Amino acid sequence: MEQMPYSQDLHDRDQNDRKGDSGEVLVVAGSEQYLNTPAIVGIAALRAGCDLARVAAPEESAWNSASFAMDLIPVALDGERLEEHHTDSIVSLMETADCTVIGPGLGTHYTTLNLVSEVLGRAEGPVVVDADALQAVDDDTLNENTVLTPHDTEFTECTGEELPSDPDERETLVSRYADQMGCTILLKGPTDIVSNGDRTETSPAGNPYMAKGGTGDVLAGIAAALIAQGSSPFQGAFTAAQVNGAAGDAAVDRYGRGFLLEELLRCVSDAITPGDDR
Repeated sequence: MEQMPYSQDLHDRDQNDRKGDSGEVLVVAGSEQYLNTPAIVGIAALRAGCDLARVAAPEESAWNSASFAMDLIPVALDGERLEEHHTDSIVSLMETADCTVIGPGLGTHYTTLNLVSEVLGRAEGPVVVDADALQAVDDDTLNENTVLTPHDTEFTECTGEELPSDPDERETLVSRYADQMGCTILLKGPTDIVSNGDRTETSPAGNPYMAKGGTGDVLAGIAAALIAQGSSPFQGAFTAAQVNGAAGDAAVDRYGRGFLLEELLRCVSDAITPGDDR
């Protein structure tokens, strides 16, 4: 398979690397309704090359997720959803992680959103904020280590502004809010837009058959893995958009238009291994 344009942005391992040198991702996700979501994110992170993926989730979701892959390390927290009293436990786990993903499948119960707000306020390392957690975003809890991954509706909920249809105007608006909020924004759409306010790039987002539940979780996991391996938040988000799109195209070619998430995840490994190493 030919060399991919983002290959220079990927982490190369040294022969003497040891476990942990390529990063640990913490996944804070899941609820009684979305039991499998943490597994999707964690497996995507592992497929994208990180060494360890730890899943902090409500106990049923944590154990259920771990059943999908023996590689995932479950941290089962009491209850059917994550709530404020879990804050200290999660912050402690974040201290040993190289990047955290928070949000997929968490639900929007007010105690869960309060947890997200507290966790973001205390986060010291990189955090990818996705899905339900975007509803708890506040300018005071964002910084240059934060990556937001909204789709159009979530962007409007975060900013109060409708996205225009004109591509150039969309890029300008995303760039303005990334600068204003002091973080990186990866706006998901037919063409992904990634900006940290200083730099803005676009990436074709694969194909329309990726418009299904879970593909955004895969993207969040890939971004976290790349950041955990040493990419900057902007570069990790931009490269993740390219890798996710390439994996989606490979999934259609290999499995057809109705490919499953597990099939998309398999294709991440191919997309993340450029050139002759494939």
